[in-house]
Amino acid sequence: MIEILILAAETMNYVLFAFLFGYVALRYVPESKKPSLIVPHRTLLLATLGIIVFSTSSIFQIVLYFSDSVGFVQTMFSVLTDFQVGKAWVFISIFATFLWMAIHTNASRHLQAGLLLAMVCGVGYASHVASLDFWAGFLSHTVHFLLIMIWSGILIHVSFFSISYINWPHFLKWFTPYSIFSLLIIFGTGIFISSYLIDGQDYINAWGLSYGQTLLLKHISIIPLVVFAFINGWLVKKAGHLKFDPKPWLRAESLFILITFSFTSVLGTLSPPHDVDLTLLSDGPAPILENLLNETIRTPVQGVIDVSLMGVIVLVMSGFFLFMIVASYYKKFSIKIPIFFGLAFICALYVGLMLNLSFG
Repeated sequence: MIEILILAAETMNYVLFAFLFGYVALRYVPESKKPSLIVPHRTLLLATLGIIVFSTSSIFQIVLYFSDSVGFVQTMFSVLTDFQVGKAWVFISIFATFLWMAIHTNASRHLQAGLLLAMVCGVGYASHVASLDFWAGFLSHTVHFLLIMIWSGILIHVSFFSISYINWPHFLKWFTPYSIFSLLIIFGTGIFISSYLIDGQDYINAWGLSYGQTLLLKHISIIPLVVFAFINGWLVKKAGHLKFDPKPWLRAESLFILITFSFTSVLGTLSPPHDVDLTLLSDGPAPILENLLNETIRTPVQGVIDVSLMGVIVLVMSGFFLFMIVASYYKKFSIKIPIFFGLAFICALYVGLMLNLSFG
């Protein structure tokens, strides 16, 4: 139960960061180049306070792990003063408090942006990759997190807080190239960060661990997200449907962003497998994989592609599901149908890959 609450808090933390970044970023966009938006002032204030609250999840995870040996109070004090995660939470909370006051008084957008940027630096400081190589890890994680928050935050606002899409073509004219640029940088920094956490040669071997399974699911979930982004940013723009209501499709894209955030939250609770064999001995194999393959994973871990007929069939099905997302747009299906196909794609591609995998 505690693990579920921690994961939910981490996911909400990503959503609130994105929400605030989207709000501030859109303040820099002229009214003629974005949909008309109404964002409740109280929601902005609650989001700022929510970051302070939900950011404590990573702290409590550490405290609960050590508190039995040295006591809760002493462990909490030690985490806040000695651990990077604790210091980052204090830093983020201070600037979040200033941000709350800035939003409450409707202060300059530049001040709000600066306070948010400081909070993101706190996230980068607390990242695992920064503990391995501080400057490279800090900069890469900060840029990675920042671009994700701005891109997804803008989507959240135009999906849930817009009241008119009369400026939609003007919005897409700048947001589509911005999205492409952001995604390229996000993928690049993501690969760089992953190289510190998992050796590229061990990527398939890591699928035998819970961390590797979650990382794979995160990567798979990005694919339908990109497809929805392609539809919203390119096909709609190309078709030029003046009567087309983009809100359902934007909300569907936001849903898959939430799914990706959820997998990212799970990764934050697991130990990165710098050495797959040692991690297997300390944390054990991924239970879902052992049940799916009906085999025991032992050291030395050696995952190999072992093509099977059933695995190939399921992989072909995943491609069909991905194609049907685009087809649903052209056929003007209810948004529930492409969402279903997106979820089915994630499940099918995952199962298909696992059925074509074996561990010697």
